[in-house]
Amino acid sequence: MVEVAYGKYMPRQRPSNYFGVFAKGVPSRTRLQERCVPCPLEYPLCENCNEDEWHILFNCNDSIQARQAAGLEQFIGTRIHQFSTVKDLILDIFRKENKEIAGRCAVLICTVRNNRNSFVWNASKENGRILGAKTHHFWIEWWSVQNIQRHGTCSTIEGESLVLLEAMKEMEHRGITH
Repeated sequence: MVEVAYGKYMPRQRPSNYFGVFAKGVPSRTRLQERCVPCPLEYPLCENCNEDEWHILFNCNDSIQARQAAGLEQFIGTRIHQFSTVKDLILDIFRKENKEIAGRCAVLICTVRNNRNSFVWNASKENGRILGAKTHHFWIEWWSVQNIQRHGTCSTIEGESLVLLEAMKEMEHRGITH
């Protein structure tokens, strides 16, 4: 079931960012301590709260502001009281909402996780409203490319160029330069 939801609605540019939510959960300090890794529990973006996947994605002020700015509050906020795990909440969105809403939620998750990782590794963060605007921008960009490809409005050369560009980006992401 997870693979079906993943393949149907999520942008394919960075699948590793989404897969962790379903397979292992968001790598949080709570999960690390469960595996006997000594680390503080406090979430660095919200100093008074423990870092767990639920807080990172749904209860942190930046996450709340991001989903509001992205226009997803009505889809996520109503489910927060109905579910107790991140996986169940996300899969419910994938099952019951259309492709656009499910995809926008997937991009929001990626954006919030990237913000958390950026703060942990680089001490750099963005506020929730900016994250929501980024989510909206990334989704519009991805959706536009998908519609161009789906409707066949690009030539064979343009299509091959897009595939080549995507392959080059993947190689660069993996650290392959020559």
